[in-house]
Amino acid sequence: MNGRKLLVMQHRRGGHLKLLGTLRGEGDLILADHRRTVSYRIDLFDQGHTRSTSGDIRGDFGDLDIAEDSDPVQAILRFEGGGETAILLTEVEVDAAVIQLLTAEPDSLSSLLALGAPVASHSKVSR
Repeated sequence: MNGRKLLVMQHRRGGHLKLLGTLRGEGDLILADHRRTVSYRIDLFDQGHTRSTSGDIRGDFGDLDIAEDSDPVQAILRFEGGGETAILLTEVEVDAAVIQLLTAEPDSLSSLLALGAPVASHSKVSR
């Protein structure tokens, strides 16, 4: 979705952008009075002293009354391995949404990897 933009933006900060891992799984999206099962994919990146995330969720969002061009909407994502994090839903479509994690502290991001969710192999990402 916007992964390429993220890589270009991060690359301008200098240094190598390293993919720490990818969290994938099924979880619960909690938004106001709505709760639904979603699939999530969250990439965790490191570049020197900066850590960042990029991700998306998939599910049925047709009844949420969120226009594609609306402001980001805050929600909670509960992971299948335990734990949860506050997120912003952006670019919401009927069956998918881009998410931004509101947990931006390095220790918090590292703890997501320790939740036991399937993690992709570690590799460097460069342009």
